[in-house]
Amino acid sequence: MTKRVSKSLDAHRKKGRFGHFYRTMEQKYAYKRTIFNEKTPPNKEEWQKSINFAYCNKKREMDIDLQNIEKEMARPILHLVGEVADSLHRECYVVGGFVRDIILKKPSDDLDFVTVGSGIEVAKAVAEKIGRRKASLAVFKTYGTAQVKTKGMELEFVGARRESYQRNSRNPIVEDGTLHDDQCRRDFTINAMAISVNANNYGELLDPFDGVDDIERRLIRTPLDPDITFSDDPLRMMRAVRFATRLGFDIYPETMNAIARNAERIKIITRERIAEE
Repeated sequence: MTKRVSKSLDAHRKKGRFGHFYRTMEQKYAYKRTIFNEKTPPNKEEWQKSINFAYCNKKREMDIDLQNIEKEMARPILHLVGEVADSLHRECYVVGGFVRDIILKKPSDDLDFVTVGSGIEVAKAVAEKIGRRKASLAVFKTYGTAQVKTKGMELEFVGARRESYQRNSRNPIVEDGTLHDDQCRRDFTINAMAISVNANNYGELLDPFDGVDDIERRLIRTPLDPDITFSDDPLRMMRAVRFATRLGFDIYPETMNAIARNAERIKIITRERIAEE
């Protein structure tokens, strides 16, 4: 079963700050601010032992607007997807860029959902619930994904999965997995957050890699060992630079060092894909 590592929005409101509750079950959260000098980043062993730090010589705080998050989570489409998932007895979460963007106060009409089980099955049920005249459905069986378009919104559905890679390819070997497996495969902590849409824990944020705190610190960091993350999929190195530039974030020193160490791996990416990124 997926480990619960967060509390409801109501609990966060009572505490007075949105990001204070999120830690993995193995790590006790304490607000110890350790500032790492950019020229002397922590070694890999230190990085693996603890992510309880705050990097920045130019630390820039930002406020997390609870009311804005609650407003976005009040969207009828999110409740509808949750109702469908509940009827199928499936865990379902809105994930990735949508969660990141509502925290950044940049709401989007592109919503990505992860369900523990078949994402295609949930997408079909959602499209049926909305109605054929109001929604269109596209299924991509090869990738195990489906898309529902309705009222200017694009809803992407995929089953939770774990990925492994071969040295000479960035195409993953995919297996069914848990939500946590799915979060582990994400490129950066700010894209690894998930919010439940199931009725029993609607609005619960699962943030095992401290994406909220990294948004506050304006920091690009990988959820797992960056050498493995970038070696598995070298395109993520370019993505790190793109996100840092677009959002005005810094790249965490160990993440930047890993980009330098794995730069040669970019050769396995096609020119077309590089140009697109």
